[in-house]
Amino acid sequence: MDKIKFIAFAALIMFFPLNSESQIDHTIDSLRNALVHEPQDTNKIKQLNALVRSTLFSNTDQALTYATAFDSIADQVGDPAEMARGTNFIGMCHQVGGRPDSAITYYLAALHEYEALNDTLYQGILLNNIGSCSRIRGRHNETIGYYRRALEKFHAVNNQEWIANSLNNIGAEHMLMEQFDSSIFYLSQALPLFKSLDKKTELATALGNIGGSHVMLGNWDEAISHFEESESKLTRGLDLQQEAQNAAGLGYAFLKKKQFEKAQINIERSIELASRNNLYRDLMQGYEYLSAYHQETGNMTGAVEALNSFIKAKDSLINQQQDEAMLDAMQRFETEKKDQEIALLSSENEIKDLRIQSANRQRAFFITSLLGLAAIAFLIYWQLKSRQRNELILKEKNALISKNLKEKEILLGEIHHRVKNNLQFISSLLSLQSEHIEDKNALDALKQGQDRVQSMALIHQNLYQEENFTGVAVQEYFEKLSQNLFDSYNISPERISLQLHIDDLDLDVETVVPLGLIVNELLSNSLKHAFPGKRAGTITVSLGEINNQLILSVSDNGIGMTAPDINQLNQSFGYRLIDAFKEQLEATVQVDGTKGTKVHLVITDYRKVA
Repeated sequence: MDKIKFIAFAALIMFFPLNSESQIDHTIDSLRNALVHEPQDTNKIKQLNALVRSTLFSNTDQALTYATAFDSIADQVGDPAEMARGTNFIGMCHQVGGRPDSAITYYLAALHEYEALNDTLYQGILLNNIGSCSRIRGRHNETIGYYRRALEKFHAVNNQEWIANSLNNIGAEHMLMEQFDSSIFYLSQALPLFKSLDKKTELATALGNIGGSHVMLGNWDEAISHFEESESKLTRGLDLQQEAQNAAGLGYAFLKKKQFEKAQINIERSIELASRNNLYRDLMQGYEYLSAYHQETGNMTGAVEALNSFIKAKDSLINQQQDEAMLDAMQRFETEKKDQEIALLSSENEIKDLRIQSANRQRAFFITSLLGLAAIAFLIYWQLKSRQRNELILKEKNALISKNLKEKEILLGEIHHRVKNNLQFISSLLSLQSEHIEDKNALDALKQGQDRVQSMALIHQNLYQEENFTGVAVQEYFEKLSQNLFDSYNISPERISLQLHIDDLDLDVETVVPLGLIVNELLSNSLKHAFPGKRAGTITVSLGEINNQLILSVSDNGIGMTAPDINQLNQSFGYRLIDAFKEQLEATVQVDGTKGTKVHLVITDYRKVA
């Protein structure tokens, strides 16, 4: 089958049921009014929660604003469960808004928060949502890996509905990978669960997908059986796309069994459903099968006509996709366009008034030359003043635009400055706290946390000082980061020297933050463990771009690591952080402990700033 339906983002579907537009608008207005007059942070969290749910699908940008406010207040209140929920909300807004990379970043952060809370159900939901983002990016094996991890969590809490959804998602993903036996295996496990839960729509979809897999395997009787059972579970008119797909699959299976009358009835029904509801992909499928039917029955004229209809449906699909892209752009500039239309109407009205006045002056000219000359003089004067007025208005508008741009730049700079100050404040708090702690492990943990905060603060300091609010010069950044770590560990450069080989690159903030934290962890480990006692040595850090990949290497000529030591790396919090950032950057990591220690990363997901 050409198109596969499955529960790709069940978390949103389950937790945010859609109301009618009038209900949503009324709810949003009521919540906004209540939020303005609500003094208690705990009640504000409840109202922001409801606002995110109400606007997520209708106005994603507005929902992101509410989700960010929710997250900020949750941090102030200090409720770990609400903090995790806020991070998850922001991830959902990014996913629905078509930004899967950003969504994954927030989902991973929320997953760690729910792991700290030992909330197994929400860990599964986060893994499911990360899998759906990977599916959007076309990474099938990675997607199945996340869905399977989610399935383990749902089995642990015995949540039958989520178990069924996960099995369905895994089966549908195998179908996309053309692994039809595996698809049938997982989808068949979901069927009895959907039946026991009375989930008719999901049951019909799973049955249809099993039928499609049997079609691809040439199991015509099995395909017909599952398509017909899927049809029996559907409420006619409720899921027209599934009806169209079932009819197309039945038609093709009957065609292969040479049951031409049944084939024709079902294929034509699929075309009628798809055409009536502008389902162009399903319409293409139907015409493709209709052409095959006519060829089988010897009607070559009908086959050619069906192929022509297939081409028209394909053109309609392309136009629909282009229209959707254009609609997004048009909505973003709708306000500006309306302003231009208003200005144009005003100009047209002024022109009409001018024509009327000109006609009146012409008539007056024939009555008396004196009045005519006076009218012409007045007209010239009025036109000059009008031009001056228009030029003045244009000048004021340009000045206002320049002022707004400048204010936005100042505001963005102030935001980076405040973020840097807040991070410095957190670092100072950690430093003060360490003065009252005697336990060495606790002191080390505070010190490592302080170094991580400093690595992020340096990024915002560079952005603020360079007035380049989107990119970071990594050469200068790594020089400062390295110097800070040497100062933090009180390392003499005469004992341990540092060699930096950093290309002159400007990288996006979303790339530099995880990259800086990785280097912070690796450099800290070398300073702490590579040179015990008074041993001297050298640490080398290199970063360069080769064949559209970032190559990061941190090495030392210290005591090195044994194979058991390398195998136990994942037990440390620092290396678990590196592993999480590795997934975000889509990097591979190699560790060599034979001659000193060398960690080599090849990064494929990064952004440069022009």
